[in-house]
Amino acid sequence: MATLDDPGYATPERYEPNSHLMIVEANNQPVLHRVIRRVRGGYKVKSPKESESNTLTDDQINDLRIAKRLEYFPCDLDVAPDHVKAVLSNVWDSFPEPRRNIALRRQFYCKEVDAQRSEGKPLEDCYSSAPALVFQRHHQAWREEDIQLAAKEAERKRERKRKPVSQIESRDEKPKPPSPSTLETWYNHWAKYGRDVRVLIPNFSARGDHNPRFAQDWIYQSMRDYLETYYFNLERPKLKYAYGKFESLCKSRGLYLEEGKPRSYPTYAAFRNFKNKISDDFYECKRRDGSRAAYLDFTCFGTAPKPSVVLAETEIDHCLVDLVVLHDKWRTPIGRPWVTALLDRASRMILGMHVSFEVPSYAAVNRCLGHAFWPKNLRGLEGLQNPWPCKGIPHFIFMDNGREFHSKSLRLSEETMHFRLQPLPVASPWLKGCLERLFGTMHVQVYGHKPGKTFANAIARAEYKPTKHAETTFSEFKTALLKWIVNDYHGGRHSALQCSPLERWTELVEMQGGVRPPPRFDQIIEMIGEVVYKPILNDGIHIEGLEYSSPALTPLRRDRGGRSKKYLCRFDPFDMGEIRVLDDVREPKQYIPISCTNQEISRGISIATARLQLKLARQSGSSGKVTELDLLNSRRRIEADRDEVLSSGKAIAGTKRAARHETFNGTYFTPILIENATTPTEGNSSDLPKPQILTTQKQSPAEPLTGSIAPEVASSQDDDIADILRTAEKWIANGTVG
Repeated sequence: MATLDDPGYATPERYEPNSHLMIVEANNQPVLHRVIRRVRGGYKVKSPKESESNTLTDDQINDLRIAKRLEYFPCDLDVAPDHVKAVLSNVWDSFPEPRRNIALRRQFYCKEVDAQRSEGKPLEDCYSSAPALVFQRHHQAWREEDIQLAAKEAERKRERKRKPVSQIESRDEKPKPPSPSTLETWYNHWAKYGRDVRVLIPNFSARGDHNPRFAQDWIYQSMRDYLETYYFNLERPKLKYAYGKFESLCKSRGLYLEEGKPRSYPTYAAFRNFKNKISDDFYECKRRDGSRAAYLDFTCFGTAPKPSVVLAETEIDHCLVDLVVLHDKWRTPIGRPWVTALLDRASRMILGMHVSFEVPSYAAVNRCLGHAFWPKNLRGLEGLQNPWPCKGIPHFIFMDNGREFHSKSLRLSEETMHFRLQPLPVASPWLKGCLERLFGTMHVQVYGHKPGKTFANAIARAEYKPTKHAETTFSEFKTALLKWIVNDYHGGRHSALQCSPLERWTELVEMQGGVRPPPRFDQIIEMIGEVVYKPILNDGIHIEGLEYSSPALTPLRRDRGGRSKKYLCRFDPFDMGEIRVLDDVREPKQYIPISCTNQEISRGISIATARLQLKLARQSGSSGKVTELDLLNSRRRIEADRDEVLSSGKAIAGTKRAARHETFNGTYFTPILIENATTPTEGNSSDLPKPQILTTQKQSPAEPLTGSIAPEVASSQDDDIADILRTAEKWIANGTVG
């Protein structure tokens, strides 16, 4: 015999004969079982798909209850009308509030009948006396409920721009108690189906004429066709436009509005109701806004788990600063700078940043990645309270679909540095919300309160002139941003981390034992430099009109197919004075540094300036071929025009374009440490490489080589000319040349 201490003990449940149990089977399909009778230790039940009854024990019933796979219906659903089956299959809260109130009021009447019947009154007397007693007891509270519901309905219609009722009191007629016959119907219905309040829900759907309003079948099919053609399309026409087309069709078929007669075709309201009946919001959005918009608007998305390893997931993006800054030298407004940042998701630390007037391009991405991958040197920078220890190669970089993020330069850097680029869907900034939120916080705390801010739009800006009120220079802006990052953001408490990003970074780095460093610290150009593929000509390699030549290129050109082959070249996008050419034939395969033959037209200029320099040289060149003198004159013209525009403070668009050719665009946000390439001597600590601080691109030499050729190139050309002359003398001596 089972006892209370027995874990398998289950209190038996009492089920009436002809009641039903809804049991979810192993295949997740609900099956309705009818209770036949009580047997020892359980019940005899029978399902429609089985010919004989089965025994369901009390323990099995208890297990099904615990597993939430059993639901009890205290009535005979086999003989119940469809309305009762429908209401009992729905939960109570799914019904509208007015219908629930009606059911609760009917239940008050039924319970009063039960109370009077328990006192020994006949049922007929109960049906006669109960309505007046219950109505007198509750009608005032019910009236107040009706007024409140009417007010809610009027407000709902007002929000939908529908005409509300003029008076709340006239919403319905004066309430009155039910008749004895009506109460008898309610009570019998309520008692027959297990005294469940849901069976007292009024069946409003059964009222009225359910036959089609219009006898012509083509009307309903035409409404569907015209909705599909003139409403459900990506041009997003108004519903009235589709109804106008449908109304013209009806009139063309002889259906007109005649005074005093029923309408011969649907009204606009009926047309709208038909549209709502045949389609839901998701289908309407899918047809009118596109599948992607419907998917994003009507799908519930879960939150992705946060990474627990630093540099596992990072985000990169650009942001245009909402602040006009001044030139450091002339203190004239030069426009709004761009910020490129790389953020770690696990610690929320800013791994690297670049601030310049360079438009979003691989040049800005190059400086941001270099600042993030290599260690930062904060020595000599005043006002910083915390270190900036971030360095190392990330595993994933999440990015949007900007052209610079799909460039061959970044793809090759991905293969070289062994990280993975993960493009995000188009127009989905929330998928890199950590970085987007950082940009918003940066705007509020760093420059959103400073004079010269540009506001969110022209309406918010009104008559405010940012260029007239600007007070912050470019250097002051970078200094303020650096202090905010190191002191306030990295050192402050982050709401999502419940600690500071610097503390989380330190904790996670210690847990995982360090970060993944770059392969070599001294090969920043070979690792993340901009990429072009160029052939080696007799006079070297040409990039944007600049000539790069060295005797080291001769073996590459002499290889099989070397004259037609295009070689991989990498260079610093902010310094065109030197490039790296990959020798992929000889072992070990290494990059060969090649300097430009004329440093005055290449050293310290960016790839954007080089392109403009070549463009101006072609326009002003006296001959068909661009010479180094033409390029030199173009560079001097660019510098002169740049200084004139920036010093005069002309239109902001012109100053911003001119600022792209300033040397400070290529400056790292903070100096970075790069080790020397010298190989240390084994066992001698004094020969270890000393750290070298790299702040910006290399400066121009003290004595520029105006229009000259590099010495090694000149000697190589002299040797070639001597060989040609000796060969010609032999031909003449042998009589080969007539």
